[in-house]
Amino acid sequence: MQKILVKDDLSFSAKSDNIIVGPISLDAKNRLVKVNDHEERLSKTEYILLKTLMQNAGRIQTRIHLESHLYSLSEEINSNVLEVHIHHLRKKIGCNFIKTIRGVGYMVNKI
Repeated sequence: MQKILVKDDLSFSAKSDNIIVGPISLDAKNRLVKVNDHEERLSKTEYILLKTLMQNAGRIQTRIHLESHLYSLSEEINSNVLEVHIHHLRKKIGCNFIKTIRGVGYMVNKI
């Protein structure tokens, strides 16, 4: 498997479209996240959210930016729906990977 290093610990696999940040690997083809040797299947929404965060590792993603990736302009968004999806992701991948930036949004640290 050939890898192209993008930034620090963030890399994209040319053959399998994987995104890797630290110990977390996101399989774009199968919507699977792998933490060390443990795999979890992601819902479509969880996958889009985690992909956006991982592709922008080290940069804060605002709530508005993340919601724009998840929902169309015509959809009504409940106030806590993003928090619920973040909660589900944290249960699957560990609570320390996604950091809350209070009053702004979320980010994934470059580990």
